[in-house]
Amino acid sequence: MDIEELEKALLYKIVKPYFKGVKRYVKKGASVFIDEIEFVVHSCTPSFGVIMDNNMISHSLYKSKSNFIDEKNFLIT
Repeated sequence: MDIEELEKALLYKIVKPYFKGVKRYVKKGASVFIDEIEFVVHSCTPSFGVIMDNNMISHSLYKSKSNFIDEKNFLIT
């Protein structure tokens, strides 16, 4: 499985089902744990709020949180 297939699988088999049919609170910089996998909210507009399954979700895959922070120059507090 290449990286693009892995990203697509994570989005459609894990992330989208997590948000389907429910409202969930998200905040920029916060971690969301789904099936023991950590996802980080890089950005959202507004910077916090409720996400539902009809919201647009984009994604990027990083090997670790430190790779995410280094590449995005983004500090998670």
